Amino acid sequence: MKSLEKNHAREGVIWNAICGLVHAGQSPIILIFISRFCPVSDAGIFSIGYAIGTLVATAGKYGIRNFQVTDITERFTFWEYFIVRLITVFFSVMVLVCFLFFEWNTGGYNIYKMQVVFWIAIWRMLFSFEDVLYGFYQQNGRLDIATKYSAGREFFSILLYGILLYTGEPLLKATLITVASNGICMLTFIYITLNYKIKDKYCILKNKIFALLKECFPLCLGTTLAIYVSNVPKYMIDQYLNEKIQAIFGYIMLPAFIVLMLSNFIYQPIVRNFGELWNSMNLPKFKKQVWLQYLIIMGITIFTILIGVAFGLPVLSFLYHVDLVPYDTEFIILLIGTGMYAISSFLIIPLTTIRFQNSIAIGFVVTALFSLLLGKYFVKYYGMIGAAILYLILNFILVAFLTGCFCWKIKTQIKHSLE
Repeated sequence: MKSLEKNHAREGVIWNAICGLVHAGQSPIILIFISRFCPVSDAGIFSIGYAIGTLVATAGKYGIRNFQVTDITERFTFWEYFIVRLITVFFSVMVLVCFLFFEWNTGGYNIYKMQVVFWIAIWRMLFSFEDVLYGFYQQNGRLDIATKYSAGREFFSILLYGILLYTGEPLLKATLITVASNGICMLTFIYITLNYKIKDKYCILKNKIFALLKECFPLCLGTTLAIYVSNVPKYMIDQYLNEKIQAIFGYIMLPAFIVLMLSNFIYQPIVRNFGELWNSMNLPKFKKQVWLQYLIIMGITIFTILIGVAFGLPVLSFLYHVDLVPYDTEFIILLIGTGMYAISSFLIIPLTTIRFQNSIAIGFVVTALFSLLLGKYFVKYYGMIGAAILYLILNFILVAFLTGCFCWKIKTQIKHSLE
C-alpha cells in the first residue's frame, strides 16, 4: 500500500510539472498563432480577455483549493465544497456580465470585443469550476489524477485554438468552438468523479456552507487581488493606451510566465505536506520547507533573467513576428517583478495552512489600493515602461508585507508552544 502511495505521489509531481508547463504556455502559445494569422488588435483583445477571464475565474475558485487540500481532518465534506463552488462560480459570471455591459454601455468596448472577452472568460470559468474536483483528488493523495486530466484539457485547448486559427477561422469563432468542446470535457469529468464520489454519504449542512464561505472569503479576496495585481499593467493599458501596445506587452510577458510555471510545479505537490506538518506542530520542519521554497523561487527568477537577457527578445521577436528588441528595459523589469509575484503566490499557501488568511487579504487590498493610486500616473504618462515599473513596485510591496506576516505568525506560534 505504501509503495502504491509513493507511486501516486511520484506521478503527481511529474504530471503537476507537465500541467504547470502547459498552463503557463497556453496564453503565450495561442498569442503566437493570433499574431501570425489575425490582426494585431485581436492579439490585444485576446491578451486582455485572458487577463479578465483569469481574474473572474480566480474569484470563482474563491481561494478554496489550498484550504480544501490542507483540510486533512475533513472538517467540511466534499459535497459542501462542491455546492460552495457552484455558488461562487455563478456569482463570478454575473459580475463578469455586469462589467462587460458597463464597458459596452460607456463605449469602452465594442460588440466584437465584448463577445470575445466574454467567451474567453467563460472558457477560464470552466476550469474554475473543475478545480473543486482537482482539490478533492489532491486532498486524497491523488494529485496525479487531477494533473493528468488538467494537463490534457489545457493541451487540447491550445491545439484546437491553434488549428482553428491556422485554418483561417476568426478569433471569435475559434473561441466559441473551444469553449463548447471544453464544456463537453468538463461535464464528462464531473460525471466520472461524482459517479465515484456518490458512493459516499451525501451530506450538506447549510450552516457549514455559510461557514465555509465566511472562512474562505479572505482567501478569495487575497487570491483574486493577487491576479488583479499581476495583471494591473494590462488593465491600465486597456484603459489608457491601445490594443497594439497591449499585444506587445503580452508578447514580452512570456518569459515571466516561465518563472510562475517553474515555481508552481515545484511547490504545488507539497501543499498537502504543509498541512500535515502544521497539524502535527512540527514547526521547525514546516519553517524550513517554507524558506527552502522561497530560496528556490529566487534562484529560478535569477536563472530566467540571465537566460532572458541573453536570448529572450530575439527569440520572442521571431515567434511573434514583431521587433521586440527595443523593449529590453521593460522586459527585465517584468522578469524581476514576476519573481516577486511568484514568491507572494507561494506565501499564500503557508499562510493559508496556518489559517492566517486575513493577512493575505489585507496585503492584497493594500497593494490594490496602491495600484489605483499609481496606475494612471505611471501608465498614462509613461506608457509601457511605466506599466512595467508599476508592476515591479506593486509586487515588491506585496512580498514585503506577506513575508513580514509569515515571520510574525511563526515567531508568535513558536513562542506560544514553548510556554
